[in-house]
Amino acid sequence: MGMLNVLGKNVSSVQGAECQRQRRIVTIPFNEQNNRIAFDEALRQGEGMIGHWMSRPGNITEDVLEDWKTFTLNVLAGAGFGRSAPFASFNKQQRTTDNGFARNNRDDLSTILDYIFLILVLGPKLLTAPCMPRAASRIGYAVADFKKYVSNIVSEEKSLIRQGKSSASSLVASLIRASEQAGTKEGTKAALSQSEIFGNIFIFHFAGYDTTALSLSTAFVFLAACPDVKDWISEEIRHYETLRLYNPTLGILKMSTLTTPTTLTINNLPYTLPLETIFDVNSMALATHPRYWGADSLAWNP
Repeated sequence: MGMLNVLGKNVSSVQGAECQRQRRIVTIPFNEQNNRIAFDEALRQGEGMIGHWMSRPGNITEDVLEDWKTFTLNVLAGAGFGRSAPFASFNKQQRTTDNGFARNNRDDLSTILDYIFLILVLGPKLLTAPCMPRAASRIGYAVADFKKYVSNIVSEEKSLIRQGKSSASSLVASLIRASEQAGTKEGTKAALSQSEIFGNIFIFHFAGYDTTALSLSTAFVFLAACPDVKDWISEEIRHYETLRLYNPTLGILKMSTLTTPTTLTINNLPYTLPLETIFDVNSMALATHPRYWGADSLAWNP
């Protein structure tokens, strides 16, 4: 799980007391005020996406997944950084960076999320090595440029805090303020370090990008193929049917933090768990097991 430390350690890559310390801070931004920001941004992006679809010849779109990725990216950036942008427009607002690549901050974030597994395996430094092709360098420099962008936002927010001023509500602003408050109340070790702030900002976007885009695009394809159930959309949402059957998160990784080996008894059989045992909870099996969901557990049935 240390592979997730692309920009720094985060709540998903640490264990035990370290995880508890970070979790106390990173859960604070997820409040009703910021939920409202995300909801309003989702409405704005949804209206923009529909307008984009309606403007195409014959009102036909063949890029459902890519459009939902744009939707998701814009919602994450809007709610995360407080920087809203019209749907499908961010690529037009490019800049030329010091390394010669023309792009903007959303383009950097999009590149990181689209090529995240390559970044996790090779690392940003290797991707920008002189021996690497230009396409790989573009990915590595996107990480560096996005880190600079986040660093500037963190510096601006901390400056506002020192001046006793408020800022526009966003997940990132709330995270920084929650960290500063923890440091003031409990000492500097309780606060998030600069790299931990970077790491948790990254994990916010990494955790919500493909999962959201894939789930929404799958749901829309189902609705298009099954027009008779469109009137049931509210019920489908309440029952999370799409997520149950086509969950983008195939497993949940956890590591044991026990100090001694432990024996569990399952179906009258003993199982000894060594130290630092890694568990992979199969979320798909849990959501489709006939014991809990019936004989038609694999059918999409809202």
